[in-house]
Amino acid sequence: MTQKYTVAIEKVSQILFEAITTREENLKDKVFEIDTDLLSLLRVIGLRVMSMLLTMLITQVTTQAQRPGWKIQRRPTIKYTTIFGELEIESPYLWNKKQKKGMRPVAEGLGITAGKHSTALTRAIADFGAEESFNQASLRFEEHYGFKVEKSKLRREVLKVTYLSKTFVEKRLENSIEESQSKSHKKTERILLELDGCHLRTGVKIPSDQVGLTKVRKIKKSSRKIEWKETRVAFARPVEKKKERTYVAKMAKYPEIIEQLIGAAYDQGWFSGSQIFTGRRYFYFYRESPFTITYLLRQ
Repeated sequence: MTQKYTVAIEKVSQILFEAITTREENLKDKVFEIDTDLLSLLRVIGLRVMSMLLTMLITQVTTQAQRPGWKIQRRPTIKYTTIFGELEIESPYLWNKKQKKGMRPVAEGLGITAGKHSTALTRAIADFGAEESFNQASLRFEEHYGFKVEKSKLRREVLKVTYLSKTFVEKRLENSIEESQSKSHKKTERILLELDGCHLRTGVKIPSDQVGLTKVRKIKKSSRKIEWKETRVAFARPVEKKKERTYVAKMAKYPEIIEQLIGAAYDQGWFSGSQIFTGRRYFYFYRESPFTITYLLRQ
């Protein structure tokens, strides 16, 4: 994308360079902090450009919607969040008196509704939320991107992405098994399978028998039921290609992850003539099952 805007980048860079060198004193004493300040400036520029682009697009879809009989009845503002920060934008409401019907061009034409945010922001939130507690993820996000996303909102988005990811993976594995019957299905002679796992500490909040409220938040007292659950991660890939992997992961027991791993093997081109290589001895025998992974794949 940057190749399309080489000239514009040069002009903006020159303007910003001149502004910094004329306004900042003793730059040599702040050489290790210059990039931090520059990043803050670039965030502001990014947010400003996003505001201008959205204003232009909103004007376009609203103008297109103003056909004969349609008039703007009101201009409410909604919040839309980008990777550069939060924006307040107009979302005009149009009304057709004859048809007794309303329309919101921004929602219908651009897909932007109140509280919506960009794909880049969703990805950043999901990355932090998958690695940390939601409170810690919120703090890390603010440190990296310069504005705060509340932990409750971060939690909702991570759970939403988790559900979509789970659905996508399950559908892809199902399709891989179905597509393996077609003549065009790729065939891989040698496939490597790997699996590992651990136990994760989980907890469920349940009402407490104690009477009264908590000291700090003044909410009803509760307790947490602690459980340890099996979590397993596995992948399949051609022996010769280390980077072409299909991963599967599940908080479940061994037989369930094996079902997904079979789909991963099909996704990587498994067929009846494939050689299966495994990286761990317990793949060949598991105390709760008399079957080997090779046997399962050949059924």
